[in-house]
Amino acid sequence: ESGRIVVKGGEIIEKEDIQASRGTTFLVEDLFYNTPVRRTFLGSETSECSRILDIVLKTAISHPEIRFDYKVGDRTVFTGVPGELRSRIAEAIGSKVAKGLLPVDYTEAVVHVTGYISPTTETNGKRNHQFLFMRNRPIENKMVSKAVSQAYEPYGAQCKPVTVLFLDMPDMEFDINVHPAKREVRFANGNLVFLVVTHAIRDTFTKDLEAHSPIIDLSDEFMGESKIGRASCRERV
Repeated sequence: ESGRIVVKGGEIIEKEDIQASRGTTFLVEDLFYNTPVRRTFLGSETSECSRILDIVLKTAISHPEIRFDYKVGDRTVFTGVPGELRSRIAEAIGSKVAKGLLPVDYTEAVVHVTGYISPTTETNGKRNHQFLFMRNRPIENKMVSKAVSQAYEPYGAQCKPVTVLFLDMPDMEFDINVHPAKREVRFANGNLVFLVVTHAIRDTFTKDLEAHSPIIDLSDEFMGESKIGRASCRERV
């Protein structure tokens, strides 16, 4: 079943069943018609659209299985096609960046960290390209941000990596209700979360290094060939 609802000033003035494709569409008009003073506190159209885009991108990244279309007037600003996380990151911040990201999957104590991060050789991202989620909810946490910076610190003081990290832990280990908009989260053991995020990033670096390290054959056959080669050299001398 599909429906159409029109709300004005907090009151529902129209409600009807209609035929429509699956999904949800929001059309916002005359947002400050009854609170004109608030309009004076708005920034420019560009800055406000940028803030909206930030929210859309965070929501879209946390739900790559859902299609998102963000339009301003007749202009399409962002389109997210249903798919997996890496492809959604590519849509949000660029395919070239997304292609080089390293997968994170690390568990320590009661904290599980997953997502994608920049390799140590590509840390020229932007501050707004660091995304943090708690069970798919976009959040902010200064301690986690500091943990990310510390993990990258040995690779350059001015590192600005791309990070898309998802945290998960038991309910009693965090509180999401410390901020009116639920943007911030408080942890029961912040030091543990700090360490686990740091370890998760460095563990990812280690795995990437091991995957790309050259393999040296130290088998008997190889060593035997080396001995023969050295003997031949001595004979020639």
